[in-house]
Amino acid sequence: MLARIVMALAFALMAVELDAGRLNFGKLYSLIMVVVVVLVACCPLAEGAASILSWVITFMANFLEFILWCILAFVVYQKKLSPTAVFGWGFGLFTLGSSIGWVFGVFGLPSLETVIDPTILYLALASMVLIGSVVVFSERDFGSLFESHDVAQPTLDEILDYDIMRGAANSEEGERRFGRALESIGTAALLTRRESDVLRCLAMGYDGGMIAKELGISWHTVRTHTTNVYAKLGVHSKREVIELVDARVRSLGE
Repeated sequence: MLARIVMALAFALMAVELDAGRLNFGKLYSLIMVVVVVLVACCPLAEGAASILSWVITFMANFLEFILWCILAFVVYQKKLSPTAVFGWGFGLFTLGSSIGWVFGVFGLPSLETVIDPTILYLALASMVLIGSVVVFSERDFGSLFESHDVAQPTLDEILDYDIMRGAANSEEGERRFGRALESIGTAALLTRRESDVLRCLAMGYDGGMIAKELGISWHTVRTHTTNVYAKLGVHSKREVIELVDARVRSLGE
């Protein structure tokens, strides 16, 4: 439990200090699955060196469980899901799965080990884990869970809107209207200076990484400002921001 507390504090520090947008959760998922497979395959060896290897396996199993819950928490945050529903169902299903695994381990494995060589048995179980992980999620599929709307590939409409806004901003008159539209929207919504900067980038079609690079701030800070901008403008996506600014630009040109 002390180790879990230390790991929780370490992950909290990482969440605050690191740029989460740069972390490759797909590769982390694949790494976790490989480690799980290796641990399962090494179970027969643990019986021969129970004092050390079994302790390592137990520790790693708890460590992997902790990491998976942290990943689930990030998905909840990124996708704006209900924490109560996700963790309630998640913990319930996790407990059910653990109970089924315990029953199988106590009553099923001893019987199977009498008719199947333990090494072959655990290699087969490890293969089932690996195949199951690939069937449920590929690395690419799992990584996409952590992409919000703003960091995903833009739609054709968004690209077209981006070209329209960029073209308007490139002409002298269009640039003035574009600037006045952003200023009026920002003033009416009581945006801060940095939120206004983020609004301009969103209206130009920038994603989270581009905004962070343009403004010289972290991806996490971009997310915070973007969330505030959405809330103050009463919108829910970059697409709606572009439509709002585009409508204001057209109204100023009439």
